[in-house]
Amino acid sequence: MISEELAQLLQDEASYEKDLTDPISKERLSYKEAMGRCRKDPLSGLLLLPAALEGYRCYRSASPSGPNALR
Repeated sequence: MISEELAQLLQDEASYEKDLTDPISKERLSYKEAMGRCRKDPLSGLLLLPAALEGYRCYRSASPSGPNALR
């Protein structure tokens, strides 16, 4: 359990540090702001922050995988 004061502090977005940098705009972001700009990779399901002006692209792994990979 946490105190009401701590709960309010955690919910106050003004107190969040802007310690991340947007790779495109170079704008300082909080973790929550950066997460809001992420896109979900369709293959891995991971949230990725776009880092190129031409837009988000999904890349497949260059290494072979699967049961026949060593043949």
